[in-house]
Amino acid sequence: MDMSQITCGVVRDLLPLYVDGCCGADSRRLVEEHLAGCPDCRRARADMAGELPPAEGAPVPEAEPARAMKTGLKKLRRRWALSLLAVLLIPLLGWLTWNQVHGTGPCFTNFHERMLADGFVRTLAAGDYEGAFHRLELDELYQDFSGDSRLDRADLSDFESRAQAFFLDSARALEEAGGITSWRYLSIQRTGSGYTVQYAVTTGGQDYSLSVDASDSGVRHFSGGSGYIPEPDPLRALSLWSESLWQDYAGCYLDPETGRYVWEEE
Repeated sequence: MDMSQITCGVVRDLLPLYVDGCCGADSRRLVEEHLAGCPDCRRARADMAGELPPAEGAPVPEAEPARAMKTGLKKLRRRWALSLLAVLLIPLLGWLTWNQVHGTGPCFTNFHERMLADGFVRTLAAGDYEGAFHRLELDELYQDFSGDSRLDRADLSDFESRAQAFFLDSARALEEAGGITSWRYLSIQRTGSGYTVQYAVTTGGQDYSLSVDASDSGVRHFSGGSGYIPEPDPLRALSLWSESLWQDYAGCYLDPETGRYVWEEE
């Protein structure tokens, strides 16, 4: 069969199948015979295949049947990748949803608070105590102080600078003990309007627990250490910085023997 028996229109209709290697042997032979003598159709084939057109009279390359197989394999790999991603994501989403409903563990709404708490502990561990202080949300503490009838609100005009001084002074013992040498996240749980994040920290060769209360606005409170033995350990001393600040404003101190406040005028 010569090329006069097949028109350019028919060849153009067959070219997509030909380029993808999906047409039968007879159709491929007809297309190749036509392409050998038709420069316009050769250019159309080259454009479709993204190639430079062969010179006139040059042999027409046969379509690669493997091209269709490669395309199919790409689609198959893509489907396998999506399936694997779904297999991994579905349990994760289910776990996060369960935590969201029960108010414990990582979930959709506590990621921000977890990052705030992590940032605070990380800054402490880096020895940047001033930076750690600036991660604290002081508004709630100020409201507590200003609402205390035993304190004179006029004295609170220097609240932030005084608070920073007490925080840094309380951090001195922790710094002298070598600071926080290691820390790791343990858990997170909803508490009131925020979340409490638990950590295990090491300082002075001793392991302690550290709780950080965080909300949308920042770190509201933290506590850690093991208490008074007979004096507070360095981490506990830092946790008590706001208590020391309150005692200074109130003009009192805590008697370790009686566990009661002693006022300066007494």
